Amino acid sequence: MPLIIPIALIVIILYIYNKNTGIVNKVFSLASIPVKIPDVDLSILNSGYIPNYPTNITKENLEFWIEFYAKKVNLDITFVKTICQTESSFGKYLVNSTDPYGGAYGAFQFLLPTAQKYAQKIFRVNYSLDDIKQKLLTDARFSSALACGYIYDLLKQYKNYEEVMFKYKGAVSQMAKDKVKSIFIKAYQELVE
Repeated sequence: MPLIIPIALIVIILYIYNKNTGIVNKVFSLASIPVKIPDVDLSILNSGYIPNYPTNITKENLEFWIEFYAKKVNLDITFVKTICQTESSFGKYLVNSTDPYGGAYGAFQFLLPTAQKYAQKIFRVNYSLDDIKQKLLTDARFSSALACGYIYDLLKQYKNYEEVMFKYKGAVSQMAKDKVKSIFIKAYQELVE
């Protein structure tokens, strides 16, 4: 059985005592530990038991569906939730019209062609781009399934959560990676505390 390392083991927490303030600060470091995950057909995300749970976009519903789908493909749940937090604050900001590629949509800020590709892989349906946009803006189940499928594929390709974080956020330069890491770690810390 392949070794699956949850993000909880990948995040290293150091406690540093600040002599000036007497405050203990947490410093997080996301390690580049290689992760092996089993090969799966992403249609597994749409097979088996699907709970009868609300699908409208709320933080509670997104968290439920993230947990449901992340478990199906052995992703770290908190990592996926952190992506959602950094992309849209759990659905508070569903449209990014300033995205240079024509707009990003939904709780996970998908570009429409990427979302369409993963909808076909997972649901085996050829949705139109208009249908994709509508579902990304209204359906927590759909958005969470696509995000888990996409993150799974990134993890298979890049082998560690740190690189997945950079690729998901489009960070190429070291300066961009440092900024993404800072934002991501802050959001991760808020979720685990």
